[in-house]
Amino acid sequence: MNSKTHLLYLLQVRQEQETSIINIFLDNGVSFHPDIEVSTTDQIIPLIIHNLGIAFYPRKLAQPYLDKGEVYEILLIQSLPHRKVCLVKDPNKSQKHCL
Repeated sequence: MNSKTHLLYLLQVRQEQETSIINIFLDNGVSFHPDIEVSTTDQIIPLIIHNLGIAFYPRKLAQPYLDKGEVYEILLIQSLPHRKVCLVKDPNKSQKHCL
């Protein structure tokens, strides 16, 4: 992948996550320079639908757009490392619903 021909979008991440992503690129001899870092996942899809670049995006969230043919998957030769995300909440504080 050449950043001169394909824009790369990345969700703003914590330092240790970003280092993991950078290492995937560097381990494969590719420099890592995201062109745009967005704040939320819902900002990525419109950029991709309008053919403004490529991004890593969770399959579960991308599936409706894949099914409609609005985006397509680029198959990777090497699989990405498995990651887990956890949600911690305080049962003593009221929680607002988010969409």
